[in-house]
Amino acid sequence: MPWTVSATSWHTEVRSRGLLAFRHYLNTCTGSDEFKAIAGDTQRLEADLSWVRYRLHIQGPRIRVNSYDPEPDYSAEAEQTFEKFKQGPVDGYRFEFPSAAQMNHVEAAILDREVQFYVACLEHVERFKSAGLAFCRSEVTSRSKDVFGREIFDLALANKLVREHAAVVASLGSSSRRRGAVSRQ
Repeated sequence: MPWTVSATSWHTEVRSRGLLAFRHYLNTCTGSDEFKAIAGDTQRLEADLSWVRYRLHIQGPRIRVNSYDPEPDYSAEAEQTFEKFKQGPVDGYRFEFPSAAQMNHVEAAILDREVQFYVACLEHVERFKSAGLAFCRSEVTSRSKDVFGREIFDLALANKLVREHAAVVASLGSSSRRRGAVSRQ
């Protein structure tokens, strides 16, 4: 399976609270039936697409896609042609990356706080979703400074009402410049 984001793929010991919470979140996501179904579908699609063959003709800004026609392999001829220019063994200039990237204590602390923040945000959003409220990602545009949304609700008020197990009523549709409003588009 190509998915290696679950905590089982972490080969180092994790001690920070933020990374432990993030690992738990990843395990929850990647262990879900929905994720496994998507991963299986993706594998099948990748296998199906691996049989698709085509030829690209790139000329300046134009790209033409044609059906694939097998062409002769000229690599042996090219090697033979350039054989006479060989001057002996070639030094290797490969660079080996260290097997495990190391962070210093400052970078680890920053990463830990960032992960804690994002996990807290996900938990916060999940609390609203459990109450039947919808979330979306914002779309930033240079066309307008207006904020538009459907099913908008005030985060602070919704947080208070959800904690009190009261109903949160989202507006059906509006255009607003209010900060702190969340919408689903």
